Amino acid sequence: SVGSDEGGVACVIEHNTFDHCAFETSDVGAFYTCGQQATAFVNPGNELRHNIFRNIRNTEGTGVQDVNVQAVYLDDQMSSWHVWNNTFVNCSVGTFIGGGRLNVFN
Repeated sequence: SVGSDEGGVACVIEHNTFDHCAFETSDVGAFYTCGQQATAFVNPGNELRHNIFRNIRNTEGTGVQDVNVQAVYLDDQMSSWHVWNNTFVNCSVGTFIGGGRLNVFN
C-alpha cells in the first residue's frame, strides 16, 4: 500500500519491479491501496506508471475464500488514480477495482 493509513495526494509510484508476490495469500495485490478510513475520495491525482509486475499469483491454494490475487488492486472505493504503462507478465489478474470513481487505466 502507499504509505500507511494516511494516504497521499499526487503521489507517483514508478519504475519498480514487483516479482514473485502473493503466493500464499488471497484478496491482495502486489500493489494495494485501500479507501477505508475516509481516504477513498480525498487523495486525488495519484499515479502508478512504468512498473513491471511478474509472477503475481497464488500457488498454494485458496484459503478461506476463492483465490483473488491481483497485480494492482484499488480497494474500497479508491478514486482518482491514473494507472498506465505498466507491464504484466504471468499474473493471475492484472488490475482490479473495488469500486471508486474517476480512475483511469491505460
